[in-house]
Amino acid sequence: MGSAIKETYSEQYVTYALEMDGKFYLVEHVPARVCLETGEQYFAPETVEKIQKIINFISLGILIYILISWR
Repeated sequence: MGSAIKETYSEQYVTYALEMDGKFYLVEHVPARVCLETGEQYFAPETVEKIQKIINFISLGILIYILISWR
């Protein structure tokens, strides 16, 4: 007898956390699909790619100012 979990999702803005080379990076106000049952966050591949490029620049010591429109 299995339990059926109805997964429902909500489009929300969340904080994206990443650890790289012993440093922690937090990016706020990132669009994600969030499972209302588990709280698990799902990010579009393009969104993750943009964030990783930004963090790579920062880790290289390049000072950047970025304003991203996620829409």
